[in-house]
Amino acid sequence: MKAYLVVFLLGLFLFTFRLLHVPPGIETDEGTIAHNAALIAKTGRDQNGRFLPVFILSSDKIDWKQPVLIYLSAITFKIFGPSLLTFKLVNVSLSLMTLLLMGALLKQLFGAKTALVGLLVAVATPMIIIASRLGNEGIDPFFFATLWLLAIVWYRKTARPRWLALAALALGIGFYSYKGMRLIVPPWTLLTAGYIYLSRAKKYISKSVLEFIKQSLKDKQLWRDIAVFGLVLLPFFLVTPILESKYAGSIFDRTTISWESYRHYAYFWLANLDPSFQYTVGDIGKIFSVDRFGMFLLSMLPFFLMGIKKAMEKLSFFTFILIAYLFTPSLFGLAGSVGYGHRLIAIIPLYVIITTLGIQATFETLLRFTTHAYPVVRVAVKILGVSLAAFSLFSFLDFCAYYYFYYPTQNTTHDAFPNDLDPAFYKLAHKSKQAHLTPYVQDTIYYSHGEGIQFFEVAYFNQPLKIWKLGNPLPQGSVLLTQVDQLAEAKDSGIPILPWHILESN
Repeated sequence: MKAYLVVFLLGLFLFTFRLLHVPPGIETDEGTIAHNAALIAKTGRDQNGRFLPVFILSSDKIDWKQPVLIYLSAITFKIFGPSLLTFKLVNVSLSLMTLLLMGALLKQLFGAKTALVGLLVAVATPMIIIASRLGNEGIDPFFFATLWLLAIVWYRKTARPRWLALAALALGIGFYSYKGMRLIVPPWTLLTAGYIYLSRAKKYISKSVLEFIKQSLKDKQLWRDIAVFGLVLLPFFLVTPILESKYAGSIFDRTTISWESYRHYAYFWLANLDPSFQYTVGDIGKIFSVDRFGMFLLSMLPFFLMGIKKAMEKLSFFTFILIAYLFTPSLFGLAGSVGYGHRLIAIIPLYVIITTLGIQATFETLLRFTTHAYPVVRVAVKILGVSLAAFSLFSFLDFCAYYYFYYPTQNTTHDAFPNDLDPAFYKLAHKSKQAHLTPYVQDTIYYSHGEGIQFFEVAYFNQPLKIWKLGNPLPQGSVLLTQVDQLAEAKDSGIPILPWHILESN
């Protein structure tokens, strides 16, 4: 138990270390989600005036934000009050909860000791560390995918249909957690139904084909289980036409499916499973991109390949995991999606299980060789084992050093996260309340940093901010956030927030 606590605390450290500095600001989607969550927490309405909407339309009137993160954030703001730190901690908390689920899942599959190793694999996965620290929807599928698998494992162990209801809820809610899940939930639904059927009907497998079909059709428990899973999940699909009519483009992104050659779909399917993409190439999405590093640590690739080999040796639950892994991006050709690692975050629990299986198989093999008659073989095996462990640790530390210290200093990173004004607005609010001054913001600051500014306005101020233009006189009894470090009629408040300055007029 202590070892699990240490791993959990490691996850907490990795997800929160320099949280407001890595990345160095917030981007557009984060600003939109935070702004609307704060509005809903205060008034129940989004920026478009809709009361408790299912989806939120962004200011550009193009993109719809999904409900899961927005309402989790709104609830959190309602309890703890809105701030950028509180907002960031929503996804951090969801990631930590997922680690708890992942620990339970791995323990069911491997036992306590090996599960601990698998949990370390999950904690050290670059894409999990990156996405858990962002205030957008990318990390949410990690939770729902893990819950789905854990529910199936519990069903496998107990044969109780209530776990299938939980699996269906995980897929149904997960469907609305992130747009990329629209392409992932359908194949997972079919695979789950197939798993239920085969796991219940396997006792007839030795019979002839006709007898197998006949006996399985008579199995009331089998069809009860499939019915439970289907009936719980079905409403999430049936409601899509209604939601699409009310929130046009929220479900299918106003995309018309064009029927292409099977080679078109095969390309996008296989390209998303390409190890060179998953292990060595940064995400195309600029807010998820960390140069030199892929979704997964390169040092885990040999173990992952060993896990695939082990899963294929005989039919088992790990075969189902491998099939689910392979089919996860099978519909990505419908969206023409390739190179976006964050759209594959839902695949990470499957990757962790396969990699953990590979680590277990690798070290079991090495352990057998340590009893070899020749001392040179035993020494070589021990050196190999230590080398694999050392390379894994080096690979992880290399990522941490790059991500936490070098990555936030790059111009490309600042371009991806242009709004770094949270400290300035927080201090402006504090100064205005402390000195009973009216807060003003220079217009070029207010209008050039997206909805993040509107979030700071809702979060830190009790009334709308007043806008000041350069060249206008500074109103009496005001405090101003400006890009100008000196004004003739104002004195510097002494709060160093360069290049932004807070000036006050008494």
